[in-house]
Amino acid sequence: MNRNVTTERIAALITLLGDPDPAVHEPVRQRLLAMGRAALPALQAARAASWCVATLARIDGVIGCIHSLEVDRDLEAFAALPEAEVDLERGCALLASIAYPDHTAAALGVCLDRLAVGLTARLARCTTLAERVETLCTHLFQDHRLQGGAVAGDDPDDGFLHRVVERRKGLPIALAAIAVLVGKRVGLAIDGVGMPCHFIAKAVEGDAQILFDPWGGGTFLSRDQCAGLLGSWGVPFQEAYLETTSPRTILARMCRNLIRPYWQREDHQRLGHVVRFLHGLEENGAVESSCRCAAHRLAHHDLAS
Repeated sequence: MNRNVTTERIAALITLLGDPDPAVHEPVRQRLLAMGRAALPALQAARAASWCVATLARIDGVIGCIHSLEVDRDLEAFAALPEAEVDLERGCALLASIAYPDHTAAALGVCLDRLAVGLTARLARCTTLAERVETLCTHLFQDHRLQGGAVAGDDPDDGFLHRVVERRKGLPIALAAIAVLVGKRVGLAIDGVGMPCHFIAKAVEGDAQILFDPWGGGTFLSRDQCAGLLGSWGVPFQEAYLETTSPRTILARMCRNLIRPYWQREDHQRLGHVVRFLHGLEENGAVESSCRCAAHRLAHHDLAS
């Protein structure tokens, strides 16, 4: 009964959005915004039933504002979590919700679950870490055709994991995150490695570890090759560049990769979400400096991070 009363009340308020007098529809707008998500079903229903252009515009405006406010609340709450509770998969889903309001962690989970199908059985036939990593890379980058290719970093979708899986192309950091999360599903420990200019991954098993490049199709990398790669971009090598990158820092770097494309598109609303999330991640936890160093003074290299 209470739920029906609430639904009727929201519907009545939405009706008043059609009033041409700002003294009527503006207070109604504010009340609906204060209700947040609770008002969305009724707003969507009213939108489908309305024929008045002015009313539709006001309904769309309220829906857009509610989505925007809820995204910021979710991102702020996530950024404030203790370090041990910062989950990379959930963070990636929340980041994608900036552009795709209906995208959820559950939806991303299903997407990654599908990528992992059949991989456990293949890994069971492997006897060494090198074989396991090679099998993972073959599965993701050959069989499922995930690749970096000519990705320049000008398209926000290149950094959102569900869109990378759908389109089979993405930034190095997105491909590495997919390797981390799929590896987690099959019992293979994969970490992100945030080198300046280029993001890679490493598999860890006891004292053994193997560096590899998801953007390069899973090519194995030695320490010297990593140093040479950085040297070619004028970045002096440091051992710290090959350390594991925390989920918080991965998400912060993903945010930085979105600033340029949203700025170029003059998409100030989404840019604002990204910048506020980035600041929250930095202010509420330890974000390693390696992803902020020379790479971010070399804009053309940062596009492939």
